[in-house]
Amino acid sequence: MIDKDESYTYSTIAHAYIQETKDLNFFPNPVSDFLTVNITDWSKVSVEIYNIFGKIVFRSSHPTKNIDVRMLPRGEYLIKIKKMSALPLSHKILIER
Repeated sequence: MIDKDESYTYSTIAHAYIQETKDLNFFPNPVSDFLTVNITDWSKVSVEIYNIFGKIVFRSSHPTKNIDVRMLPRGEYLIKIKKMSALPLSHKILIER
């Protein structure tokens, strides 16, 4: 970055870890009743679903393979899978009736 007085400083270099998502998939998308989440290791996993306003509408620290979304109105949502040993994974899902 160069300041107005033409002095400059270097930023620190940080390593970015991009996690492969081969160990996670979910279907169907769009979904109407149950969202099936396949993940290779369910230990220390939490699942959150956010509406378009960023409000958490579903949270489970002990999720099951099938998540019941019948109580949610149709629309776009963000599902976030958090594992203790990895970065959170987020995907857009669409609920249709």
